[in-house]
Amino acid sequence: MTPRMLLALSLAACTHDGGPTGDDTDGGAPPATWSGGVHPLLVEACRGCHQGSVPMALSGDPATDYDTVLPYTDTGDPEGSTLYEAATGLAHATVFPVGSAEAEVLRSWMAAGARED
Repeated sequence: MTPRMLLALSLAACTHDGGPTGDDTDGGAPPATWSGGVHPLLVEACRGCHQGSVPMALSGDPATDYDTVLPYTDTGDPEGSTLYEAATGLAHATVFPVGSAEAEVLRSWMAAGARED
């Protein structure tokens, strides 16, 4: 299965009609997962620039990249996290517009505890 197919599957699972709630464990759609949503998304969209010795360098290995990305997350304030702000253009070149399905993948994963699966 290609990264785009994995992303499409994870995005379909992450959409809900009530907008971001900050609590994705209330019976709505399940939050995004690291391996099935967040990691493939970051590798595909961010690794082109984030490799080598730059901040948040991604290797492509899920376990290594999880350890790299975790310090940039904030489970108590996903929209205020460095990862979300950088990815949505609030503190970086826009990769995923605020409100996009991709931004929701990041937000829902952090809101659910940013766990590695």
